[in-house]
Amino acid sequence: MKNRVLMIAAVLCALGAAAGTFIYLNQVKQAYRTSGQFKPVVVAVTDIPARTAITDPMVRLKEMPAEFVHPDAVADKKDVIGKITAVKILAGEPVLRGRLLQEEEKGRETLAARVPVGRRAIAVAIDCV
Repeated sequence: MKNRVLMIAAVLCALGAAAGTFIYLNQVKQAYRTSGQFKPVVVAVTDIPARTAITDPMVRLKEMPAEFVHPDAVADKKDVIGKITAVKILAGEPVLRGRLLQEEEKGRETLAARVPVGRRAIAVAIDCV
C-alpha cells in the first residue's frame, strides 16, 4: 500500500513539473512574440547541393528572434533566387551570403565545378627546361 501511495505521489509531481514547464515555455514564447524583435530570414526547405541554382520552391521565409539571426543571413528571397550555392545547404538552415557564389566569382569557380558531368580533369606537371 505504501509503495502505491509513493508511486501516485511521484506521478503527480511529474505531471505538475511537466505542466509548470509547459506554462513557462508558453509565457516565454508570448514574450518574444509581443516584443516584436523578429527578423525574416531565408531558410532552405530541402537540402540544396553545392553548385546548384536556387529556385523558389527550395527556400522560404521564416521569422526568427533578432538576437539569434546570423549577421550574414539573407532576409529577402529575391536575393537568393537564381544564385548558385558554393557549398551544400541543409534543410532548415538559414541561407548565408558567404555560401552563395557572387556574380564576380562565377568565372573563378573551382576546377571541379567547371568540369562537365561525365568528364574528368587531371593536373599535369610541367618542367621548364
